Amino acid sequence: MLAVRFPLAEIFLDKYQVDAIWWSFPVSSVLSAILALLYYKYGGWRSADMLPATGLSSRASP
Repeated sequence: MLAVRFPLAEIFLDKYQVDAIWWSFPVSSVLSAILALLYYKYGGWRSADMLPATGLSSRASP
């Protein structure tokens, strides 16, 4: 978010002066939410293997 917030404040500085800092917060938060939604929808996190396949059963035999 900092990589977006500071440049946005710099871009908004000419138009909004001191309020540019405060406008950069909601704009960067909305952008962060959009990126998180895109990652949730299209990211490869669902197919990631969390544990290596060992070939052993996960249940212990009695």
